[in-house]
Amino acid sequence: GDNPGLSARVLRQLLQSRSIPGQLQTWLAMGGVAQRLNDAALAEQIVGEVIRRFPNHPEAKLLQVSQLRESDRRDEARKALDALAAGDRINDTLRLALAAEYEALGDDAAAAAVLAQGTQTDRSYRLRASLLDRARAGEPDALAYRAVVARALGEAAPEAQPGAGTAHNDSDATPEA
Repeated sequence: GDNPGLSARVLRQLLQSRSIPGQLQTWLAMGGVAQRLNDAALAEQIVGEVIRRFPNHPEAKLLQVSQLRESDRRDEARKALDALAAGDRINDTLRLALAAEYEALGDDAAAAAVLAQGTQTDRSYRLRASLLDRARAGEPDALAYRAVVARALGEAAPEAQPGAGTAHNDSDATPEA
């Protein structure tokens, strides 16, 4: 709300009085609120409690990854994220969240790789192509890669242009007959 200090105090009181219900979603919400309040100590305390209560839930571990990243503990966040991504309890919703965390850590290629493991839709293909395009920007094969992805999606292949290796071509042009 308008008073983050008051919100943090209320959240601390709920935590100390053990008034937070024992459901995972409630704890995840409380952890998210603590993170948005920019109170690192409170966020760490709540995330620690979430992990203690729900140690085998991927969503709890993902909250921990987010908290570590936001606390500028990027190496720890990456290790935890890699371990989570290697797990076998990943549904498509969680896969999107994992990809978002890899992207937030600046690893677009890893984000695309995580998305490649799940159900593939037009949306997932576009997202993967965008992530890989950013990851490969400046590489010699970037234009060729975009052409392959465009063909896979039934779109017009991008044309070589000056600087095409570093810029995304969103042209809707159709190929000439």
